[in-house]
Amino acid sequence: MNQISKYIKTLVRIFSFCVVAISLLFIPLNFSLVSEAQAVDCEIGSWEYDWSSCTVSVDCDSINRLRVIYNVQFTATDYSAPNIFVEGKDTPDECTFDFNLTKVTGDDDCAYKIYKDSSDSRLNLNTKRRNGATNCEIRANITAPRTMKINNITANKAWASVEGMTNEVIAKSTTGDLRADVTSNKVVLLSETGNLWASGLKKTATLRTCSDIRAFYCVIPTTNHSLITNTKISGTQLACVVEDSDKDKDKDSDKDKDSDKDKDKDKDKDSDKDKDKDKDKDEDEDEEDSHGNIDVQFLPTTEFREVLDVDLTKYRNDMSNCPTCRFKYKPSSLGHVYVIEKNVPAGTTNDCPY
Repeated sequence: MNQISKYIKTLVRIFSFCVVAISLLFIPLNFSLVSEAQAVDCEIGSWEYDWSSCTVSVDCDSINRLRVIYNVQFTATDYSAPNIFVEGKDTPDECTFDFNLTKVTGDDDCAYKIYKDSSDSRLNLNTKRRNGATNCEIRANITAPRTMKINNITANKAWASVEGMTNEVIAKSTTGDLRADVTSNKVVLLSETGNLWASGLKKTATLRTCSDIRAFYCVIPTTNHSLITNTKISGTQLACVVEDSDKDKDKDSDKDKDSDKDKDKDKDKDSDKDKDKDKDKDEDEDEEDSHGNIDVQFLPTTEFREVLDVDLTKYRNDMSNCPTCRFKYKPSSLGHVYVIEKNVPAGTTNDCPY
């Protein structure tokens, strides 16, 4: 009986082995028993339409600048992360630009192109569409050597963010928000209606939009430079237009007056008073919503010369004006402007993150 039992066990093992071997014959050759994400390399030097995501590293060589162009016809609807994100890194061993591109929406009519310019000194990421595509949206995450110039990012509708760079940063948009968390002697952020954020400023900065601006210096500027914050003129040099709704309000008030003719005089007086109060509130709210506000923070003991183009009733400066100082602050706004001391430990003279 023992021999029969051993014989049966041997047959079972052989049968199981055969079943596994036969099943392996039906597994595709490109299938891995261990699930691994297969990264697709981005194309270099040509327009690529047929893609969904890709990664690639580009050697620095003679490159000293990075430019990114987000096509004016591309959309920006996914606000979970920036459409353009450039992050600075230290490069002690190998100097590369690392691209990670993802197509958020769109089909084979939405393209990208990574290439160097004719002088080989600037690396470019450009985008375009074909066949009138209206739903192109991508996300570009780029890691770059920290000391490279970001010159420039044309974001258009996209939200663009630059972090960790230590050279000049120039970016512009139409409606997209722009953010720079850097340590830089020169930052220029220009938009039509996007919000602007710039931290790690050291010397010169120009921030212009019809929306809100926040700026933070990380050292005490003493040289002959200036900070310009402007919410009266957009980044495309167009005046920030405030919609005049007085005509519509007059029409509404006329209708109200006509409808109240048959009411007694006391009620008319009370209702007119209420209307006037509501009207004043509406006008105040419209004014608040129509003008971008500015918030600037300097390190304690910072001195600067004010060159003001503001409504003084909306201007608050918690620091002193120094008419003889070389560094100038030039705010232009119809909204509120706040200048306050940055909240840092006492005696801090350098709060730069990079």
